[in-house]
Amino acid sequence: MSYQDKGLILLEGKPLIQHVLERIEAQVDQIVISCNRNIKQYEEFGFPVVTDVLPDSPGPLTGVLSAKSEVTTPLVFIVPCDMPYIPTDVVRRLYDSLNGSLAVTASVDGMLEPLISLVRTDCINSIGDSLRSENRSVRGWLEKLGGTTALLADEQGAFRNVNSPQDLT
Repeated sequence: MSYQDKGLILLEGKPLIQHVLERIEAQVDQIVISCNRNIKQYEEFGFPVVTDVLPDSPGPLTGVLSAKSEVTTPLVFIVPCDMPYIPTDVVRRLYDSLNGSLAVTASVDGMLEPLISLVRTDCINSIGDSLRSENRSVRGWLEKLGGTTALLADEQGAFRNVNSPQDLT
């Protein structure tokens, strides 16, 4: 996306993040936005905004770790800003598959989607260990937790990421 702030790119006249917020707001008790640019614009959505607690923005794991400072719920739903058609029942479906595990990750049509996960909040501190060991992979961190997967069908592109200008059409 030519280094544009993906969350603020317009799709159907709305920023991508607004699509995601509208689809998840009724599914969760709390929303925290993690970003490192355009903070004032993200604050306009009316939710707490956090920036990376570690220098050099080493990836999505740092964003999750940074958001923990605002989280008051026992579970954290992780979702990217570039999935505008995320199902309006995905959190329930993940929760139904948690079954006592520390985390559950969506598996969509055979592909693991580590940025669609439901994680026990008290596990988030373990991200620091992963980052110190140079493992910056969300997938790697979730595997260390020993979480489970929820097999979800991709209903008409519901889990499609917007990664290029062509994806906006």
